[in-house]
Amino acid sequence: MAEVANSEGVTVELERDGAIVRVMPYQPPQMLSQKMSREERAEAELARWLANENRGSRGV
Repeated sequence: MAEVANSEGVTVELERDGAIVRVMPYQPPQMLSQKMSREERAEAELARWLANENRGSRGV
């Protein structure tokens, strides 16, 4: 069943012993745009600030 669902890209549904069994095609998760966590944003901002501080102290 899973092979048919995956190869054809369809959902296979059947009834067995009064229960409906649904086999859906596997689709790997897609990451469109991952948002940065608060900690990651803070670390990125700190790195940017430190880079600006270092650039300023060397150039002046």
